[in-house]
Amino acid sequence: VQEKWRWLLVAAIFTGLAMSVKYTLVSVGIAGVLYVLVFAERKSLLKSLLLFVVVAALVLAPWLVRNWVFYGNPVYPFGPYTGEWDALKSQWYVTQDQALLNRSPIGWVLLPFSVTMLAIEGGEFGSATITPLFILLIPFLMMTWGRLSQDRRDILKRMAVFMFGVYVFWMYSSTVSIHGTQTRLYYSIFPLLALIAAFIGPLGTTISDCSRIVV
Repeated sequence: VQEKWRWLLVAAIFTGLAMSVKYTLVSVGIAGVLYVLVFAERKSLLKSLLLFVVVAALVLAPWLVRNWVFYGNPVYPFGPYTGEWDALKSQWYVTQDQALLNRSPIGWVLLPFSVTMLAIEGGEFGSATITPLFILLIPFLMMTWGRLSQDRRDILKRMAVFMFGVYVFWMYSSTVSIHGTQTRLYYSIFPLLALIAAFIGPLGTTISDCSRIVV
């Protein structure tokens, strides 16, 4: 029991640190909350949720206070126009008329394929060239699911829930701005994607092997 709370505390601390580095990593916080809601024990759900949210917020707080002191806006440059951020810069960033998912609703489903096949390093769309291995290997899990042990299935379900939280935020960002599609903003979840891709049954990859892949 004590170990469970220690890991939750560590997760909350690193989530707060992640959000302090990049606003888009609020997606990690959302995914963490979703994970706790789905997998925490029912009798201690509220306690687990409060611990995660409060600790992550406290770790993030110094950065928000810093923004408030220097710019009068804790989430600068978003929100009110303060400091060096004005309406013109906001219009450049929040280009909803050019946003990917506003062009076509099917983009919600095809977003991972679009940024993999169409994005290039330094380009406006995607802003990075990423490996196609994720979209090639991960779908094979559906074909090899029956060959996986129950432990692996449980781990994959937990990973999938976390990734879903990040994916929802990514889709929302892509509806607000064309810049929201940029995969460079979500590099923090690529190690988790690598673990999921490495779980393909025919490869006979063990959990310890997956850890070495990420390292």
